[in-house]
Amino acid sequence: MRKKTKRKTSGDYWTNRALKREKEAYLTGNELNKKMFEFYENASNDIRKQINDFYSRYASENGLTFDEAMIELNKSEYREWKKSLDEYVREYETEADPIRAAELKARVDARAYRSRITRLEAVSTQIEGAVNGLYFGAVTAMSKDFAKVFEKSFMGKAEDLAERFDIDMGFTQKYFSEKMVKDVISYPWCGNHFSDRLWKNKENLIFNLRDILSRGLQSGTGLPQMAKEMADKTGQSFKAAYNLVESETTHFHEEANFRAYEAAGIERYQFWSEHELTVCSECAALDMKVFNVKDRKEGVNAPPMHNHCRCITVEYDPHEKEDYINSGIEPPDDRQTWKEWYDGEVARRGKDAVENEIKMHKNKASDEKQFEKYKNIFKEDFPKTFEEFQDLKYNRTEEWNNFKNNKQERLNSLDYSRMRGLKASLSNKEARIWYKTHDENIPDLIDKSKPIEAQARQACDLRNKYRTQTRELMADQEERKRLDKTRPNMSFNELVEYKKLKYGLEGEEVYKDIIRSSRTTNKEYDKKAGLEE
Repeated sequence: MRKKTKRKTSGDYWTNRALKREKEAYLTGNELNKKMFEFYENASNDIRKQINDFYSRYASENGLTFDEAMIELNKSEYREWKKSLDEYVREYETEADPIRAAELKARVDARAYRSRITRLEAVSTQIEGAVNGLYFGAVTAMSKDFAKVFEKSFMGKAEDLAERFDIDMGFTQKYFSEKMVKDVISYPWCGNHFSDRLWKNKENLIFNLRDILSRGLQSGTGLPQMAKEMADKTGQSFKAAYNLVESETTHFHEEANFRAYEAAGIERYQFWSEHELTVCSECAALDMKVFNVKDRKEGVNAPPMHNHCRCITVEYDPHEKEDYINSGIEPPDDRQTWKEWYDGEVARRGKDAVENEIKMHKNKASDEKQFEKYKNIFKEDFPKTFEEFQDLKYNRTEEWNNFKNNKQERLNSLDYSRMRGLKASLSNKEARIWYKTHDENIPDLIDKSKPIEAQARQACDLRNKYRTQTRELMADQEERKRLDKTRPNMSFNELVEYKKLKYGLEGEEVYKDIIRSSRTTNKEYDKKAGLEE
């Protein structure tokens, strides 16, 4: 259908209007993420309270052991716990997600009818209840705000199209309805509905929190460390939910645009990306390309192309230049593609400067982790700000290489007490070298004025301490869990018996061998960590 554009405005004007509409949707998404943060923060506070109550109720002077946590609730405790389950069931019955609510109610009912419940199971149920409450609150807020994004974006784009092509706004009344909004919000556009993805995220969080609690009790992890690990996992879960809100907001905004294109009879659209070095290569390659509305495919030729995508589409007017000429007005120059703009930046600033800026943005997330790691290794000798660090890494190569080359030596010189910020950040090789360096010093740290048995005890304790500290420093915590299970620390008495059985040693020879071997590390694990061929 031939649509004649009003000549009082140019294509740039309508592009700016499209950018304005996208920003409005983005801000609505931001407000939703603020609500999401509150849901997660409330759940995190509730979980922290449940854990604190758990410890204050059952811990002895020596803490809370796994065996103590596995003691069954007495009758009074069971009645109290059962009452809390009934409260969860009443909450689920009022939720707007009947399928999920029914599934959770069935889980709770199954537990409620069991006659024997351990303390650990009881507190795990309380934690699960807090996270489930987060899920229902989040899904309700998302459904409401996504519908708001869609309706506002549709009406905004329809208004722009009516003005640009001189169309009566009546077309919206024939097309737009509450049923359409409901259908759009409920459709699983990327294979799974947003509530399904949030549910999976929620289930993963519950699994991780239970694992931290169970593993912490078995290994004797203190309450503060356990609380920190749970807070970290909850934070990671929120980040995943944050990304979900961003991508869904972009989807519903663009879905509204395309519904408006179809309603107004617009047949083609143009992909539009910012002229910035931060634009990804996929979006940059699509900039200014024109596609048929009927051929639109999200992630292929229409936003969102990826998480955090801020690209937009604009209705394409194939007659714009013709209308300008017929009106006696010189048509504006065509907008550059991203590639043309990039070539101009290279000509103006130089290729190295432009490519370095792209790398700095692309690597920002990994660079932030690296900055924190190196700052904790080199302390006051390292750049104070992230911006200074990136300048060092990308623009002062020789100086940066010096830091990298001296990193391990500096690490080895650090006592564990000065490495709080390095926990769960070292590679297996870095951690293993730190371990070997400290193990080799064990004989020099032993009080040789004491009897040989006391010296051997001291060597055993130091070896266990360094082994545990090394595992705390490893970024690969899955490997750490495996090592804790397959290579646990031996008590002194266990080590003595091991030496007797394996080597047939007796008397002082056992103690001497414990001291001797305290400075040697397992060659198999050295090789696995990349230390030996």
